[in-house]
Amino acid sequence: MTKGGIYIPESARQEKKEGVVIAVGTFEDGKELPLKKGDRVIYGGYQSDEIEIDDEKYLFVDFKDILATIAKE
Repeated sequence: MTKGGIYIPESARQEKKEGVVIAVGTFEDGKELPLKKGDRVIYGGYQSDEIEIDDEKYLFVDFKDILATIAKE
């Protein structure tokens, strides 16, 4: 139950994950994304493509699924 009284079933809740940006593309119109290599981010969403290179897993995450950037100390 949310603070506003809305019930969200467990199956509909999205798990939040943390990651580090290793590369950044552009918006469809060519504009730069407000992220840069090395940024730590929190992201959600169910869809992301995963690849493995040299036993290291990498995810392609849509910008719309980036929830926050974690400030550097």
